[in-house]
Amino acid sequence: MLPLVLLLAGWPRIFLDFKSSRQQLPPTIMARADSVYQEWQRASPKVRKLSPYIFDPNTLSAAGFRKMGMDSSLSERIVRYRSKGGKFKKSSDLLKMWGMDTAVFQMLEPFIILQQDSVRKPIKSAFKKKSIVVQFDLNLADTTDFESVTGIGQKMAARIIRYRASLGGFVEKNQLYEVYGIDSLAVFSMEQFFISPGYLPAVMDLNTVTFDILEAHPYVTSVQARAILFYRYQHGYFKTLEELKKVKLMDEKTLVRIRPYIKLSVP
Repeated sequence: MLPLVLLLAGWPRIFLDFKSSRQQLPPTIMARADSVYQEWQRASPKVRKLSPYIFDPNTLSAAGFRKMGMDSSLSERIVRYRSKGGKFKKSSDLLKMWGMDTAVFQMLEPFIILQQDSVRKPIKSAFKKKSIVVQFDLNLADTTDFESVTGIGQKMAARIIRYRASLGGFVEKNQLYEVYGIDSLAVFSMEQFFISPGYLPAVMDLNTVTFDILEAHPYVTSVQARAILFYRYQHGYFKTLEELKKVKLMDEKTLVRIRPYIKLSVP
């Protein structure tokens, strides 16, 4: 049964094909498959779309990289690097390619076979969890707390805090993926960070907010900010948050994201 366990660990998506025959599989194998699949679901979108197979980065075509789910731009960049004489001497050399996410590499690395490799590498889990030592409140953590995470340096820690301030606070951990340049594997490893139950972020009053404050929020563009204030000018105070749907240029995605950060005062 070991090959089947390895197959499920290395190919989380194949787990879906076994749903119709779960009763035919031993409980120990299904428990392992369930665990790996849950970790895969928590990963970043870049990782979840991957369908890796055994390959040599020194010979695989751009179409081959795309077939595995790699971004087209990164696929072409790898091929151009090779055409100029570049060569991958070891698997980790792929990390030197601009745009290669660490979490993506962790998923691909077990499937990389270089010409000098004589033995096929065993397929292993791409997820490495960091031991939980100290718990940190995501909305109170300082730069030192963030720097305790592998992959987050001083500049990135400061960038996280600036983004947190511009938002008004984090309401869910997935918002960390929105921080410019953050490594998705670092976010996945931040299990020691939590959001306090009942936490209320800083909010903007739609009936009194100014353009400068509204436009400065990461979820609102300057064009949308003008549209909101123009609607308020034309129709008076907002009576319900649902009225935002009547504002031109306000799409459903923006409404869902901005809802925790707005309120209405009583006219």
